[in-house]
Amino acid sequence: MSWLIFQTGSGKTYTMLGDIEDLDVKPSPYRGMTPRIFEFLFTRIQAIEVNDVSKEMDLDIIKQNSQVERIIADRISKDNFGNVIPEYLVKRQGISYAEVTW
Repeated sequence: MSWLIFQTGSGKTYTMLGDIEDLDVKPSPYRGMTPRIFEFLFTRIQAIEVNDVSKEMDLDIIKQNSQVERIIADRISKDNFGNVIPEYLVKRQGISYAEVTW
């Protein structure tokens, strides 16, 4: 029975690779196990990296906001696209009033 597994032309390579024509253009519904596994792994890695960066940014914002001692003034400015951006002159813990900047 085991000789059937290694039979020439039984589709072992096709099972592993599948239809690999134009994989860089669009994934084939007939792609094999190897392209599917790599696609799954890279998708998971990317999701983990994005999630870690997002958590890191959240923690950084919380840390920055926890150091605010006093809001001295505010002003509204616009970026190159015309979006309104509020800016605050903030006194943070550990710095003097002379070091405060926008």
